[in-house]
Amino acid sequence: MRISRVVIHNFKCIRDLSINFEEITGLWEIEGVVGAGKTTIGEAILFSLFGRLGDKPNSSLVTWGESTSKLEMWCSSSNHDIYIQRTISKTYPSTMKVYIDNEYMTSTNKRDIQKRLEQEYYDIPKLMVESLCILSFNGFKSLSSMNTNEVSKFLDQVFGLKIVTEYADKCNKLRLSESSEVKKLNTQLSTQDRQLREYKDFIEHDKVDTTKLDDLQQQKHNIENGLRELNTKQKIKELMEKRNNELQPLQKQQVETTVLGKKVRKDIEMIKKGICPTCGQEISGDHLSEYETNLNNLLSTYKDLQVKIEAIEKSYKELINDIELKDENLRTELRKVDTEISKIDNYISQQKRFSTLTSTLQHNYDETKNNLEVVSKSLSLSEQLYNILTHDTRYRVIRTITPLINQRMLKYMVELGQPYTIELDEEFNCIVHSNSTAENIPISSLSTGQLKTVDMVIILSILDVLLSRVNFNIIFLDELLSNMHEDLRDSMCEILRREVSRNRTVFLISHTKLNNMYLDGHIHVENMDGSASYEVVNT
Repeated sequence: MRISRVVIHNFKCIRDLSINFEEITGLWEIEGVVGAGKTTIGEAILFSLFGRLGDKPNSSLVTWGESTSKLEMWCSSSNHDIYIQRTISKTYPSTMKVYIDNEYMTSTNKRDIQKRLEQEYYDIPKLMVESLCILSFNGFKSLSSMNTNEVSKFLDQVFGLKIVTEYADKCNKLRLSESSEVKKLNTQLSTQDRQLREYKDFIEHDKVDTTKLDDLQQQKHNIENGLRELNTKQKIKELMEKRNNELQPLQKQQVETTVLGKKVRKDIEMIKKGICPTCGQEISGDHLSEYETNLNNLLSTYKDLQVKIEAIEKSYKELINDIELKDENLRTELRKVDTEISKIDNYISQQKRFSTLTSTLQHNYDETKNNLEVVSKSLSLSEQLYNILTHDTRYRVIRTITPLINQRMLKYMVELGQPYTIELDEEFNCIVHSNSTAENIPISSLSTGQLKTVDMVIILSILDVLLSRVNFNIIFLDELLSNMHEDLRDSMCEILRREVSRNRTVFLISHTKLNNMYLDGHIHVENMDGSASYEVVNT
């Protein structure tokens, strides 16, 4: 893909800008203060090609204070001339028009048009354009001293491995989720298995002879009939009535005897005093013995009556006790039978419940086991894919590119007349070799200037390899030359101009003024009140 021209109107800080890239080729500098809008040209190109800029909403790309933005681009790709026009509105959906070889591309929606552009006409993937169009070295750390994590991030940015990392991260999240699910299912399966064994043990080892149930129920029936026939309360009532009937005459006679005895005892006391108990006249004691004999007879009669009463009470008490004992024995037997019946009934009920629970639990166990097998297989595949993404894919890309980079680095180190050479291993670690001794030199032993040279050669070699493999004519290198001393910047610019910018337009975005003798031109950017002005000057 080669971009020939772009026209930008009200895009971010750019009010109006038109650039004909066929007229400005080679190595160019874009200079200006921080926030002036030096990278905005590259962002406008990306948006013109793909209709989106990262995660930013399109409405945020319209210049502040304006309602619409318009971008036009002329380019060639896959032997076709392409014209793209995009309009961004803060209040309405964005629109686009596309002409292929001067023929208007029709479609039901812009999404389909964009899909056709990327699949049928663009000869470079979106990811590659995004990686190369604006290659940022802002906050760049020396490649020679990067740790493993920093190297990984650098490779993601420069070699377009970010998408691999993103998929690896997604795969890792899925892997961790599936691993957690496997642990959960294993715990669940273990619990279900324990419960199954407990239920089965109950059914197998705590059996109750249910065949006795009919006999026990017959026994209960017989006992209940016995209790009804015994009719304890009624029989005791009848016996008490009969007892009372027998006792009443005797108790009456006893009472009468007691009353008569009291009278005789009173008469005796009066006679002893010489008074007649009948008329009250004085009387001799001649009749006293008669009265005393009568009293003794009454006492004897009373005692005889008491013996008869106690005999009757004892007799009936024994009868009642016998009946009550029979009743208690029957009821004790009934309770025993009821306990046995209840035990069997409870066992049958529990057996039914446990049988149902066992069946349900067995179903759940089988289902959990099947789920475990499915998740385990998925986890195995996720782990395989994760290993492929994190190791095989990355290392294959790195192993393919690293030898090419090493070739370029050897070339540049010889060209610069350095007393040592450098190479990158498969882990992208920088190894320094002494030309005189053929021994490795520790990175830590290099001076600051030597480290800068090493980093410059690595960067140049990476750029050379990347750009040799793509058909794209516009490159933005943001802050590539930051923190380099003047001689090193000049060397970098000279090599970039000679090796990288052929048939391309390479923009060096820098806060430091570069040497014009190595540049084909520069674009000066100034920002006033949020609007950027661009001055394009050929050197």
